[in-house]
Amino acid sequence: EILRAEMLASGKPVPEKAAVYLPSNRYHIPAVLSSLQMKPSEIRWMEDLPETPKKTEIVLFLGCFAHTGPDKIFTAIDIFSKLNRDFIALGGGVSACCGAAYALVGDVEAADKAARKLLADIAAFQPQHAVFWCPSCLSRLLTIYASDFSRSIKYQHLSSFLAENMNQLNFIHKINKVVTVH
Repeated sequence: EILRAEMLASGKPVPEKAAVYLPSNRYHIPAVLSSLQMKPSEIRWMEDLPETPKKTEIVLFLGCFAHTGPDKIFTAIDIFSKLNRDFIALGGGVSACCGAAYALVGDVEAADKAARKLLADIAAFQPQHAVFWCPSCLSRLLTIYASDFSRSIKYQHLSSFLAENMNQLNFIHKINKVVTVH
C-alpha cells in the first residue's frame, strides 16, 4: 500500500489490473459478479443512506466482496429477520466502503475518506450493534480507526454476533455438528 501510494504521488498511474478493485470503477469485480447473479430489483439492502436515517438496533454492513455471492447475503438477511430484531443491511461498494480497496491501489486519501464516511454512516443509525460481514473491513477499521469508533456501538463480525444470538433462532431441523465460518 505504501509503495502504491508513493507511485501515485510521483504521478505514475495505478495499474489497470488493480483499478478493478475500486468501488468507483465501472468494472468493480464484486458489482459485476453480483449483477451476473441477480437483478437490481432483487436488492434487499440499503445502498444509499437516507437523508435522516431512522434509529435502528443493528446495522449489518455487507462490505464489497459479500456481493460476489448475493445468495449468501440473502441468507444472512433471512437469519437477521428470524431474530426478530430491528436491523438494516447496508451494502458495500460505491456508497459505503471501509477504504481497503483504495488503500490497495495506494490512494491513502480516498481510503481514509471512505473509512471515516462508513463509520459516520453506521453511527447515523444510532445502532447498539454494528455487525460486519467482512472480517477485513472490521479488522481494518479496528486497527486504523479505533479512536473514531462510537463507544455506544458494539462492533463485531457476523460470526461472533450469530454465535451470541444462536439461542434466539428456532431451527426446524437441528444438526448436531461443529462448523467453521471461513
